[in-house]
Amino acid sequence: PTGRITNRFSRDMDAIDQNLAVEIYWFIRTLFQAVSMVVVIAITIIYFTLLAVPLGVLYYNLMQYYRAASRDVKRIDSVSKSPIFTHFSTTLEGLASIRAFGQADR
Repeated sequence: PTGRITNRFSRDMDAIDQNLAVEIYWFIRTLFQAVSMVVVIAITIIYFTLLAVPLGVLYYNLMQYYRAASRDVKRIDSVSKSPIFTHFSTTLEGLASIRAFGQADR
């Protein structure tokens, strides 16, 4: 459990520090582009609005499927990395005992 907690914490902090600002920028930019394209197309071609509703439902269903698959992949990745973090944390916890008994040279 200690390795899982450390793994989760380090990954979350990395995502916040590295990726969050860039992802927010790209999300807002893509959102404005998509909304403006849909408005221009809907004004120009009225039949597009009739086709957009079924396509929106299809997109939503694909999004739900991808989200579930992505969550499973992240869980498997986290579980596979947790023994590494557990070993690292127990090594650091035992470092004082190793130095106390003078076994640091081994």
